[in-house]
Amino acid sequence: MTGGKDGLVCLFDETFERCLKTFSVKRSALTTESRGTLVSDLPAVRSAVLGHGFILVGTKNGEILELEKSGPVTLLVQVSVTYTMTAHFLARDPHLWIIFAQPILR
Repeated sequence: MTGGKDGLVCLFDETFERCLKTFSVKRSALTTESRGTLVSDLPAVRSAVLGHGFILVGTKNGEILELEKSGPVTLLVQVSVTYTMTAHFLARDPHLWIIFAQPILR
């Protein structure tokens, strides 16, 4: 799995030779359960973690998104852009996520 400055998340095969599916982080893909809207379409992806049936994504704009493998995107959290958001999936408990807000040094 990769995410980049172009706002795309790519799910690769186990050998990282072929992209199986590409997800675009866009306002038009947001579900009605989203908490707000994206600051911009295709924000730079800072972190992407594969879970069970979904992907957790942190953006440069301070957004945490849940991408379902079928396509819908849910905005979970939006914070000040002075923080970089990263997310980590704990394999022992598929229902527990840890979200870190790290201050950006200027």
